[in-house]
Amino acid sequence: MGFRSSRPARTDGEQLRLALAAARMGTFEWDLTTNSGRMSPELEAIHGLAPGEFDGSRDMMVELVHPDDREEFLAGFARAIADAGRYDTEFRIVLPTGEMRWRTAVATIVTDGNGTPARIIGVGQDITDRRLAEETLAEAQAKYRRMVEQLPLVTYVESLDAESALYISPQIEELCGYTAEEWVADPHFFGKVLHPDDRDHVLGEFANTHLTGDMYDGEYRIVAKDGRTVWVHDVAVRVRDADGNPLYSQGYMADVTARHAAEQALAESRAQLEQRMREIEHQALHDSLTDLPNRTLFHDRVDQALRAARRAGGSVCVMLIDLDRFKEVNDTLGHASGDVLLQEVARRLRTPVRESDTVARLGGDEFGVLASGVATADDAIVLAEKLREAVAKPIAVGGLSLEVDSSIGIAVAPDHGADVETLIRHADVSMYVSKRTHSPAVYSPETDHHSRVRLTLVADLRRALERGELIVYYQPQACATTGAVRTMEALVRWEHPVHGLLAPDQFVPLPEQTGLIRPLTLYMLDAALRQCAVWRNAGYDLAVAVNVTGRDLLDLHFPEQVAAAIERAGVVPEALELEITETTIMTDAARARAVLEALSALGVRLAIDDFGSGHSSLGYLKRLPIDVLKIDRSFVMNMAQRTDDAVIVRSTIDLGHNLGLQVVAEGVETEEALAWLTELGCDSVQGYFLGRPQPTDAVEWIVRRLARRLPPPDERAASG
Repeated sequence: MGFRSSRPARTDGEQLRLALAAARMGTFEWDLTTNSGRMSPELEAIHGLAPGEFDGSRDMMVELVHPDDREEFLAGFARAIADAGRYDTEFRIVLPTGEMRWRTAVATIVTDGNGTPARIIGVGQDITDRRLAEETLAEAQAKYRRMVEQLPLVTYVESLDAESALYISPQIEELCGYTAEEWVADPHFFGKVLHPDDRDHVLGEFANTHLTGDMYDGEYRIVAKDGRTVWVHDVAVRVRDADGNPLYSQGYMADVTARHAAEQALAESRAQLEQRMREIEHQALHDSLTDLPNRTLFHDRVDQALRAARRAGGSVCVMLIDLDRFKEVNDTLGHASGDVLLQEVARRLRTPVRESDTVARLGGDEFGVLASGVATADDAIVLAEKLREAVAKPIAVGGLSLEVDSSIGIAVAPDHGADVETLIRHADVSMYVSKRTHSPAVYSPETDHHSRVRLTLVADLRRALERGELIVYYQPQACATTGAVRTMEALVRWEHPVHGLLAPDQFVPLPEQTGLIRPLTLYMLDAALRQCAVWRNAGYDLAVAVNVTGRDLLDLHFPEQVAAAIERAGVVPEALELEITETTIMTDAARARAVLEALSALGVRLAIDDFGSGHSSLGYLKRLPIDVLKIDRSFVMNMAQRTDDAVIVRSTIDLGHNLGLQVVAEGVETEEALAWLTELGCDSVQGYFLGRPQPTDAVEWIVRRLARRLPPPDERAASG
């Protein structure tokens, strides 16, 4: 059971909100994956909105900005995302009353595990008063420049071979406390009153301007008679006679101490804001009692670890740890003692794990451990025992020596789940097994009631393959410029008698884990090639594309099976395109290359599917017999909203063409995307704008209207 600290958890938050409100400041966060965000109530108040009135949409965000500032606001936003850097801007906002105000936005771009910007976290402040003051100051300075010859500035005249002035106006006394007489009497006076840190630099610059005749325009510090430091803006020019001969230097000095103080204060204020932003982000992602990552950060790190493991073909271990009978400590000794116990447990859990691993407090007396380097269940058990032993050592709490038992549930990806929710749920299932067995437990489907559904689906799928009950849907790929359909991608569906129509992601993982993936691949090859033969015999110049898995690509006998399927269907090898993902190729690069070369030798076309989503080596890919690059749909769908995705699409098209490959863009869902891709020179497109995956009879009209016709048989024979 969880517990709460005796100190109210809201104290820091209340203080922060009061401080933000007093400073006319508020916080905001923008999720780049959903293109939506939120404002704190303080920031909503700055915009004249009621708490919760901001709906989180991009449209409303832009509507709040003054129309004249929207273009630059969005451009700065895009630049910060593209550079994954810091966002710092000032712009005008329009209140619901019509009043115009100025505000700032200072934000940090937070990236995911791939370095891709994922969120923006920042602070906004109403700076209307400051801007008005700056505008007033700017107007005053403009008048100053127009009237400079009439204003009582400190003016001076100096010889070209002297350090101090020949003449200096009486206003020098008001500037730094020294009289004009004191200044002129000593030829080295100027050097003496210069600030020690500026002396050598300033005297060197003046000497250089005397030699070159250039104008001097600089700022430096003078130590006043009363010890004050005065910042001076000094401008000096060389005066020449009618023949152009240099006579002397003439200049003026102005006190700019206040401006420097303001700039220093502004710099310090920004530094404080940045520090506070870091603190706010830390508080949002860490447990206040133990300073461990909280549930949100733990889930994010597990997700990042899973992505990295998929790219590298590695494993990820997740453990959930629950303290047994912790409620007794709270009930007997009080929550303060319970807090001490949790803090010590948190410290001990860090000891057995590596620096790169994560220990998190998920809530109450539940902790989580993420160990990326644990490859097997046996290794996980060894680490879990170390964690259990570390926690079990007596802990001194409230004058008592307490021995703490713990239950540890373990799940290891990819065997026990390929996503965060599944992996943590399976670790939770095994933790309750641990409570019964009093020892660390690794997830087993036998202890999970959901596994019965899985086993039933596997048996049903085996029968469906044997009886030919799976359905093949087709999605067209068309020429970007002419719209002619060149290829139909074959996609499997399962009309299950109980669960209805199942999409691939609902059942394809089952054969990948149970050895049924090869029968499924051959089933799809035969079905797609038979349909291709029907279309081609009807006179349509069509090819079919079939997806190939990692197990297929690593089997040296697979090319023979493909050749047999082509022969059974009676089509030319060029009518078959096999799609392979980048990750599949890089699992065992040498073996995959051998299989790909054998397939290419048959005359089969080979395509890299979802290009850009994997982690392949371009240097290696260019040595493979690849014919087609298919750009991952995630980049195509986000081209209009994300500048970096548009750059990736453009670069991929150029890369493919430079390598002599055809380029296909997936995920084309709008006419705008099609026009953009056509302009970029993309060869073919595929997506919902052209047609969704549909059964054979539903795509027949597309074939009849958009597929190119084959030449008559006699012409084909002659050309052959």
